[in-house]
Amino acid sequence: MFYQIEVEENTHTVFVVTNRGLLLSHDLGQSWCISDISSNVLDLISGLAISNSTPGHVYVTANSALGKPATLYLSQDAGMHFRAVYSPAKNGGHNSAHTHAKSLGAQ
Repeated sequence: MFYQIEVEENTHTVFVVTNRGLLLSHDLGQSWCISDISSNVLDLISGLAISNSTPGHVYVTANSALGKPATLYLSQDAGMHFRAVYSPAKNGGHNSAHTHAKSLGAQ
């Protein structure tokens, strides 16, 4: 199931939020990979936003399966790596968790 599709025109990246996590393509859909952020947040991505002012910056919110407040993640390389920039559940809202994308292979 697809929940959200976004395209970052400057980097030719397509982002698809699904019930299985975050899929991304850096060549407008010719090949795909799944972001490691999906496994780190238990596949509960609740939103994605692309920065209009800074190419390659992508924000993802993820809800906790345990009912805790959402964590905000930032990618500065068009979705290849994410880090938590705000998490009310950890250290008063700050966290340094990092994730990266895995290739899905040729399809």
